[in-house]
Amino acid sequence: MRYTEKVGGASGNLKYEPVSNLLYPSLRSLQFNPKPEVLLLYFQREISGLGDTFDEFNPLVHLRPQMGLLCLSAAARSIGVEAVVLDQRAIQYSLEDIASLIRQHEIRTIGVYSSSMHADTNAKMINRLSAITDGVTIVVGGPGHPNYKLFLENGATIVCHGEGEETFNDIIRKVQCGDRDWSSVDGISYKVSGAVIQNKPRSLIENIDDLPFPVRNYPLPLTTYRDYYLMAYRAPYVTMMTVRGCPYSCTFCYSSAQWNFKVRQRSPENVLEEIDYLVKDYGIKFIDFLDDVFGLTYSWVEEFSRKLIERKYDLTYKALINPNTFASKQAKAIELLSKSGCKILGIGMQTADSGTLELVKRTPMSREKLIEAVANAKRNRILTFVSFIVGFPKEPEDAPEQIMGLIDDARPTLIDCYPLMYIKDTKLAKQVASGELSEAWSHDEAVERADRVKRHFYRSPRNISAILTWVLMNNPGWYLRMLKQWRLLLNIAGFNIFRSKKDTRSRYVFTEDTLDENRTF
Repeated sequence: MRYTEKVGGASGNLKYEPVSNLLYPSLRSLQFNPKPEVLLLYFQREISGLGDTFDEFNPLVHLRPQMGLLCLSAAARSIGVEAVVLDQRAIQYSLEDIASLIRQHEIRTIGVYSSSMHADTNAKMINRLSAITDGVTIVVGGPGHPNYKLFLENGATIVCHGEGEETFNDIIRKVQCGDRDWSSVDGISYKVSGAVIQNKPRSLIENIDDLPFPVRNYPLPLTTYRDYYLMAYRAPYVTMMTVRGCPYSCTFCYSSAQWNFKVRQRSPENVLEEIDYLVKDYGIKFIDFLDDVFGLTYSWVEEFSRKLIERKYDLTYKALINPNTFASKQAKAIELLSKSGCKILGIGMQTADSGTLELVKRTPMSREKLIEAVANAKRNRILTFVSFIVGFPKEPEDAPEQIMGLIDDARPTLIDCYPLMYIKDTKLAKQVASGELSEAWSHDEAVERADRVKRHFYRSPRNISAILTWVLMNNPGWYLRMLKQWRLLLNIAGFNIFRSKKDTRSRYVFTEDTLDENRTF
């Protein structure tokens, strides 16, 4: 297979040569123009065994672009620096290939994405990378930054805390000038004579409308990515964010803390400007909005929806809300979302047990609010996807049965149920670590309880009929891809007869002491 993606302006031309892999090119086959000055790395990692619904990586089904790295690439371009995202899920490369590319283009700065769920894997890769890239500044960022001591001990030069665009650009400028004194760069950690130094936090960007749009088409074409987990998915597609931050402070989630407990929202005009660009330049058909809560207010949704409707694009999208979003104006807001192209509403309920909702600061949620939200969406032919979590401290024995009862009453199109994972530095993880709360369920027990909920839902002929009918009426092409993935569909439904791994690890995600030598890359 040979094709050339031509991109204008600073992006240059990129040629793909035939490679042995049937899906994706090797790094050695890529020709960069202009030459990269900074590398942004996303490493493929072994994720099976966590008990997650989607723990089997299948790039033919699900390959989501890494939004954070695309934003950093755009920020670097804004100061005249070409920063190239190398996604190992989509480009075949080894660390030796990276070292060769560094020598070829005299690259002096590397950014590495980290996540809390894979901090141990990230640390190993950083350690190996630092061993073969002497003199290169290795900057680690992303949701895994609370593990900064682990990353620094394993060879990272700098760990970036929180919002990265301005911080990363400051680091790039210093490296270009040969200045390795990091004391003036806010929002980072680093080591001096073996001691870990943490500078003062960086102020958040006040107006996120000022940020450049993410780089979408370089070095891989936008069509590389896909997400057939979304039943309304159409190609080509993108992910987008309209909000940074979450208005809630659930104790099991790190999202609010990631953004310093502040919420900043792009204007409808700015979001629509990006959509105009994506539709006109790339023919985008579907957008997956990644905001914790889409829209936030009725007034924002009203303006956004009406102006998007006026554009008459062949475009649909997915958004996330919770049962209380838009309050008394929820019915009207969902009607507007539907008219503007919303086909999927994800609704985070988490549990049906009122005591657990109160414990994790998820109030004022209620079963009645969820039932109303699902009904509002169904009236507008929107697919509803409701998510739950089991395994909380103090969770009662019958929590799965309470969820099943709520599901039966609300009748969403799809559900998922996950075992709780304790994310480092969340309030809930700290409460358990300090002894204030204790774990009520082992991880294996939580996985079994989650699977019980899923099996209850997906064993129902009524529910399966509703799913098949919705897809047939709204996106029949989805069948052509996913019916070939029948084993994956069974696992999603909680019938885990094809899972080959049993997870025996801690549910804590992950601390300095957990470098599991059995993990692969």
